[in-house]
Amino acid sequence: MSFDLTFDAQIRDAFAAASHDRNPLHLNADYALHTQFGRPIVYGICGVLAALARWSADRDFALRKLRVHFERPLLYDTPYAISVSEKGPDIKIKITGGTTTHVSIALSVEFLPEQEPAAPPAASTFVPLDAPLSATPSDAAYANLAGGTPDFDTDPRAVANLLALLGFRPGQMPQAQVRFLLWASYYVGMQVPGRQALFSELTAAFDEDIKSFPNSFSRICEIQFDERFNRITTSGNLSEKSAFQTGAFVRPLPVNTALAQIRRHKLELELFGGRTFVISGGTRGFGEALAKTIALQGGKVAANFRASARDAARMARELDGFAFRTYAGDIGDVAQDILRQATLDLGPIEVCICNASPPIEARKLADLGNDGLARFVAQSLAPTMGLVSAFLKTAPEGGMAVLISSVYVADAPKDFAHYAAAKAAQENLFENLAREYPRQRFLVARLPRILTDQTNLAYDREKPQSSVDIAVALARIIAAFPAQSNFLHTTIGVDR
Repeated sequence: MSFDLTFDAQIRDAFAAASHDRNPLHLNADYALHTQFGRPIVYGICGVLAALARWSADRDFALRKLRVHFERPLLYDTPYAISVSEKGPDIKIKITGGTTTHVSIALSVEFLPEQEPAAPPAASTFVPLDAPLSATPSDAAYANLAGGTPDFDTDPRAVANLLALLGFRPGQMPQAQVRFLLWASYYVGMQVPGRQALFSELTAAFDEDIKSFPNSFSRICEIQFDERFNRITTSGNLSEKSAFQTGAFVRPLPVNTALAQIRRHKLELELFGGRTFVISGGTRGFGEALAKTIALQGGKVAANFRASARDAARMARELDGFAFRTYAGDIGDVAQDILRQATLDLGPIEVCICNASPPIEARKLADLGNDGLARFVAQSLAPTMGLVSAFLKTAPEGGMAVLISSVYVADAPKDFAHYAAAKAAQENLFENLAREYPRQRFLVARLPRILTDQTNLAYDREKPQSSVDIAVALARIIAAFPAQSNFLHTTIGVDR
């Protein structure tokens, strides 16, 4: 059996209301922009409930065992498929995007005769948290919760609305089990780990006598933090004979490049002697590190951004007193307007740095398809073409265009062939522009994997290199561009 599945804002808001899970990773686009995902992701438990609704096909059932692995995030307004393997009471469900598995669910159930919807529980005094907790993870950080009874309740109308949107019939699944699943989302997203949570696993065994949750036997028994994997597990009891366990990674805090980090390097305060730079994608990630490195060494910097207005305002405050300005807009469309205004504000543009890129996700070519690959390459070329073509219209003799490329062009890891192809296309563009414009200079800089929001993972076997180290190295290369050449191709490492 297979089914199609998509999550939209209506389902998102309904789940938030039913679960009281207000974690910003699911609800706040600006917050999610500063995570490895670059956008809000679907509540994992919402995906589980949606899969159960599709699989059950109007049959009444009760869970007896449940194991869920959240392997990759689900995204809003993105089509997924649900595949089901059913052998008697044992069912395996996968939520997939193309050939990639995002959620794996294994369950054992008891099919029930059609039930009358249970009466809603009596009103409670439960007051959900206004915002998720943000304790520094450790075994002791959540000690006040261990040994206690889960504190949770739901609004029956909000739960009924959510279940209807997902395709459940009233009474189709035991009320206590629905409440447990909603609590699991609330517990992980709001309490343990809380704000930096990334749900990874849920297991539960359900006693057929469970009539409510929480109940007098419900307990959070043990909370453990494994710093090797940055992961928290919680084990406890649903009832006298039933148990559960949650697992969640603790995501690292957003990456911000402090001026103090750059000043630890040996800087040349007049390295750029008042030269004016424009940097696309210049207020976050590597663009931020490079913009600050140039400004601290005598350069005048116009930093373009598309969506990160808060970051632009923060950088403007941090670089108060330096020749630094920010300019909003999609550089692929408004580069000429930005260059014109930056010239008025800071002086003639002498160096343009093409750094902006669409979000970079691990994607299999089989899932992207021809159209998806062509679309990603076009989206990657657009900001580079927009900026460099506008720059070359007025570039002075000796003016420089810099392309931020990647070592992935020569050695792409699994599932990044589309990114390597996009960067290779941009490198080829720069090589040919150097022939067309012999009076200007062109630099292609292949960078290693560096620490940015997109590479800031909860668990990473190969730690990325410092964006500051690479920015300082690149700044020196720009300043020392050989006078006898108009094209330079270089690979940068931290040993410079």
